[in-house]
Amino acid sequence: MDTLRNLFGNAAATILRLALVAGTIILISIFIVKPALETTEQISRDVTESSTNFSNSIQQQIQQSVPNTVPQQRLPSQIQITRTIRGLTAQEAQQFSQCLQRARGRIPAINRCFRRFSRR
Repeated sequence: MDTLRNLFGNAAATILRLALVAGTIILISIFIVKPALETTEQISRDVTESSTNFSNSIQQQIQQSVPNTVPQQRLPSQIQITRTIRGLTAQEAQQFSQCLQRARGRIPAINRCFRRFSRR
C-alpha cells in the first residue's frame, strides 16, 4: 500500500511541477516576450517611415535644385539623376544635401553627387 501511495504521490508531484513550469513559461511569454516583440515591431515601422520620408525629402531637394527652364536637349540626361540612395548616415545625408545645393541645378554636378555617395 505504501508503494502505491509513493507512486501516486510522486506522479502527482511531477504533474504539479510540470504545470508550474508550463504556467511560468506562458506568463513569461505574455508579460515579457510579447511586449518586447511589439516594441521591436513599432521601432521597425518608425524606421521604415522615417527612411521613406528622408527619401522623399531628397527627391524634393533634387526637384528644387533642377531649374524649371531646362533646355530640351538636356532632358534625356535628367533620367540619370532619378536614382535612389539608401543606407546613408545622418552626417552623410547632410553632406549629400549640401552637395545637391552646391550643384544648383547643374546636371553633371548632381550626377557627381550621386556617384560620390552611392559608392559608400
